[in-house]
Amino acid sequence: MSVKGNMVCPACEQFQPKAKLCAHCGVVIAKANSDQRSPTKLQVSQTQSTLRTLKTRLYILSMEWREPPTNEQGLQHLVQQGALTAAETTDAWGRAFAYRLEWKNENSFVREYEIRVHSRGADGLSNTHDDIGMP
Repeated sequence: MSVKGNMVCPACEQFQPKAKLCAHCGVVIAKANSDQRSPTKLQVSQTQSTLRTLKTRLYILSMEWREPPTNEQGLQHLVQQGALTAAETTDAWGRAFAYRLEWKNENSFVREYEIRVHSRGADGLSNTHDDIGMP
């Protein structure tokens, strides 16, 4: 991420002028960028495990709430209420999971919905090849 000759170090996330080495942590910027785009098997496995646990927690919580969190509220709403911890809603790259609530059937008798949660993967972008979905 760079703006007018500035950048954010991919390793330590310090804002600084563009450079080949980070002035704060000394990492080689090009190497850190390539490392972040190549997820390790451990990161993928950790994220999949967290998603499996999160799926179970959301199922249990869904029996208790009157309304699921809206798309605007997301999982952060459940963290703020103390129903989930920040670690339960974060992938192996330290990013919050993407949350989406989809209403399937809503009338006066039945209210069916589906919650979709996924990691944006190593690149941090949704709808790319490295996304990791909820099992």
